[in-house]
Order: sequence, then C-alpha cells, then structure tokens
Amino acid sequence: MKVVLSALQMDAKSEWKMPLRGFFYEDASCSRIQAYYHQSQEHRAAQDLAMLLAMAPDHADAALWMQACEAMGDYYRSVSDVMAPYGLLPAAVYEVDNTDYSHLYHEGDRVGLPSIEEYNAQVRNGIALTDSVYLRRFPVAYQFRGFNAVALSKSKAAFVLAGVLHDQKLADIASRQVEWVLGFNPYASSTVFGDGYDYHLIYDACAGHVVGSVPVGIETWENEDKPCWPTQVNATYKEIWTHSTARLMSCVAELISCSLN
Repeated sequence: MKVVLSALQMDAKSEWKMPLRGFFYEDASCSRIQAYYHQSQEHRAAQDLAMLLAMAPDHADAALWMQACEAMGDYYRSVSDVMAPYGLLPAAVYEVDNTDYSHLYHEGDRVGLPSIEEYNAQVRNGIALTDSVYLRRFPVAYQFRGFNAVALSKSKAAFVLAGVLHDQKLADIASRQVEWVLGFNPYASSTVFGDGYDYHLIYDACAGHVVGSVPVGIETWENEDKPCWPTQVNATYKEIWTHSTARLMSCVAELISCSLN
C-alpha cells in the first residue's frame, strides 16, 4: 500500500485555481494524473484502504491509511459542485501535451486512433486550473464514448469513504452519481433499460433488450466537455456492457446498506 500511496497527492495544489488534493497519479513519479475514460477502476484504492483499516486498525501505517482516505474525501467534496445542479463528479485533471498512447487499445490500424491535437482540444475545453492544467467534467475520450462506469466507480469510492469517515456529505455525493444514471441528468432520462422514465432502447446484438441492463452511457460530442445522449441506438454509448451494470448493482448495494444502518 505504501507504493500505491506514493502516487497519491496528499497536499493541496495551492498554485491551482482550485487547490485540489486526494487524486492519484499513474505511478510514483507523479508525472501524469490518473484518469479513466471507459472501464474505470477508481474505487479500488478506497476499497483497499477500507479493508486494511477494518482488518488491521492497530497497524503502524493505519494513521497513514486514514489520512489517505481523508485526502480522497476532500477531493470529492471539493469538486462535487462543478456540475450543478446535477452533482456529477468531474472525470479527472488533465495536463496539455501530457498523454501516452503507447498501450492504448484501438480497433484496427485506422479506427479510433487519437491525435495529440484532439487530446489537447478536449483538455482545453475543461475548467482551467492553470494555463496548462484543466479539470474535465467528462473524460478525454480516446475511442470509446460513454461514461456510466466512470461515474459509478466514483460513486462506489465515495460510498466506501463515507463509511470509513462517517461522512454524510460523501454519501450524498455518492448517491448523486447513481441518480445521474437513473435520470437526474439534462435529458431527464434513465439510462437503465426498463427502470425509471423515458429510458431509451439499447444496443445489444445478442441478448436483446434486457430489463435492468446498463449501457455504456451518456457521452460527449467530439472535443466538447458537456453531455451528449444521442437518440440513435448504436455502440458504444447505447451498448450493454457488463461492467456498467455490475457497478450500478454494487452502488445500489451500498445504498441498501446505508438505509439498513
């Protein structure tokens, strides 16, 4: 865990217009901030820290684990109002000219290949923190578009941290991400097939329209940093993906647990 936490920004970035802390870098070099754009795993660090604190509260590093949870909680609290009134947590902090395509999956040699110009254009449509650092409301999209899993991974992390820190505000922030998926979005449309109101048909070439299935989700248009939910029933935004459905189930389990407690 010390290796993981070496990539966590513990102190607020006072030089930024929003002095944020509690976000992760890709590695201990802290040269590039961690960002997910499709199949997010953002909740894993919070889960691991919560498990460690539950299993080994008297460990020599327990105070460090709790400080890390506090920092991560501060991050979610600090950015929770940038998409009022919806309360959607922004995707990540990005830096102009700072990306790496070397391990990026793409379908075919000429399909979905991003360019640094497109990356920079998307970054600059975010909220400026400095001349070169921006907070994006939605992920920089390299190929696949649709961000339910990104929102729900953040929701899971906030639920876990709310439990560790006994913080109702974090629980409310977590609930907002679920509400976004279920219809509290600019389209007043549930993205879950068969649940809520004004839900759309979804794309599935094999299973058909499965009640309770969750598609990849609301996307963005080209290089913009605002939501887009096309009416077309097409991949990837309307396509069923198991990870987005599983994330929603996990977050609903957290909601049930909160109500029982």
